Amino acid sequence: MHHPPLPLGNAQMDPIACENGHRLLALVERFPSLTRIFCGHNHSLTMTQYRQALISTIPGTVHQVPYCHEDTRPYYDLSPASCLMHRQVGEQWVSYQHSLAHYAGPWLYDENISCPTEER
Repeated sequence: MHHPPLPLGNAQMDPIACENGHRLLALVERFPSLTRIFCGHNHSLTMTQYRQALISTIPGTVHQVPYCHEDTRPYYDLSPASCLMHRQVGEQWVSYQHSLAHYAGPWLYDENISCPTEER
């Protein structure tokens, strides 16, 4: 789904949102097992709750759109592209953000040098 089914408070993106989102929200009310809706459009990670369903817009894979709650001018930026990945763990779904940018690492964590603590 591209457009979120309800306003998310983004002054730039809400005016060009889904025109019949109320129909999808009616399905959320009708089917209690509908617990997640992922959308694009906003090019940023934004989440809200409607009844039992988590509604989330996902980051862009090319450019990002900053969340602006008052300014309606069409901003975008070139912060690192990312996507959401979804994995079933047992009987639940886990979603996590995955950067598509190239960066150094990963390294194994070494608590002896990463989080030193002073003994008292």
